[in-house]
Amino acid sequence: MRNLLFIISFLIALHTTSYANNATMQTIRTLCAQAQLKSDKASEFYNYMNTITINTPLLKGYKAMSCIMLCKHTANVFSKLSHFNKGKTLLEQAINQEPNNMELIFFRYITQRKAPMVLNYSNNKVADKQKLSAYLKQRELANDTQSTLYKTIHTHIN
Repeated sequence: MRNLLFIISFLIALHTTSYANNATMQTIRTLCAQAQLKSDKASEFYNYMNTITINTPLLKGYKAMSCIMLCKHTANVFSKLSHFNKGKTLLEQAINQEPNNMELIFFRYITQRKAPMVLNYSNNKVADKQKLSAYLKQRELANDTQSTLYKTIHTHIN
């Protein structure tokens, strides 16, 4: 009986944690999308990501994007460069930890595609586009084209 109670408690805790993580990821993804358009949302996204203490590769990728998106809304050139370099470093670390994570690859692709040439951050653009195109074809063959990630990548690649 004691073991059964422990297992039930564990499953409830696991489900609660999973739900919290899904809710957190939904909040992060929403803030990320909004941060592209408004400076106050970019600051909110950056500040929110700095409160996250869990350091999974995906969360590290979103922290990187919060730094990179803040660049667009920062006037000071030195601050822009500092945020960009911090974001670039975090993004590369995340991809090194999870090299097949298409969300991270997508982040790097769009960052390198939009980064000014003077920043010298474009060395993975072609390879990342090929990986993303292969991902899209794989999803299409599996008839799995309804995910937000698929739709977002499809929009930016084509």
